Amino acid sequence: MRAEEYLREAIASWREVPDADPTKLAFDLNGLGILYSRTNRVPEALECYGEALDVIESIPDPSTGDFLTEASWSFNLGRLLVRMERLDEAERRLMRAHELHGEYKPDDLELQMYSHSGLGELEEVRGDLDAAIEHYVEADRCAQHAFPADSIQRAATANRLGAAYLARGDVEEAEGPTLTALEIARDTYEPGSFYLDIYLLRRLDWCFEGGAIDEAHELVFELEDTVPEGEAGRRASVKVERARLLHVMGEVEEARRCIREAIPSLLTETSITKRQIEICEGIMGEGIFDENALRRIGESR
Repeated sequence: MRAEEYLREAIASWREVPDADPTKLAFDLNGLGILYSRTNRVPEALECYGEALDVIESIPDPSTGDFLTEASWSFNLGRLLVRMERLDEAERRLMRAHELHGEYKPDDLELQMYSHSGLGELEEVRGDLDAAIEHYVEADRCAQHAFPADSIQRAATANRLGAAYLARGDVEEAEGPTLTALEIARDTYEPGSFYLDIYLLRRLDWCFEGGAIDEAHELVFELEDTVPEGEAGRRASVKVERARLLHVMGEVEEARRCIREAIPSLLTETSITKRQIEICEGIMGEGIFDENALRRIGESR
């Protein structure tokens, strides 16, 4: 499995680097744990999570006078703690990084962009979309001034902002950011790239919410034409989007057939997300995923 090999190589590399930022090792251990959890390899997942926590707990507060080191460690650890839903600890770490950036480099818009992005993720996980959007708007503003207009950093902040607007139901506000993000991503990544999928899927969310069915047709065809045949998880994800399109068009039985074909790969590959669960249940009804599957997915968020 490509993702597993990549993460194992990354973990091995971090172990060999003297004085490496330990939060990087913890991130990759956590990522490998998520992969194992999603594919029902529970003992391996627990081992990775346990080691990631051991690494976290061994990190001292790096208040050594080197504000960049302290800010970097605090920020990376805060983001990892958000993913683990240890939100009070995450807030303390992220706010410390934000304070350091503001105190020592108040004019560094790149650092401010990362700070606001991290705080936005925290508020989004908490369910406070208004607060999350405030941070994402500021992160996007910083990216616009800190990077070229066609930079992937600009695409990332715009995509995140568009997603938050959609989650809040602000379809009109989401149109511009999702389009900007996709246009930049298309110029950055090759067709068929996993990273391009992220932007295509976000724009598809806007299409369905905004009633832009013709554009949705085009994007689904693009995914079907470019995602490699040998990548079962990604192909299953595309089939979910095809089902979504068919369902909107009133072809309910054909949509359900697509979902039934996609589910086995969604449950055995690393691709399934909360978003996909909601789409599948919206078409098929609740109860299509058994409790064990949903528990594994919940553990791997």
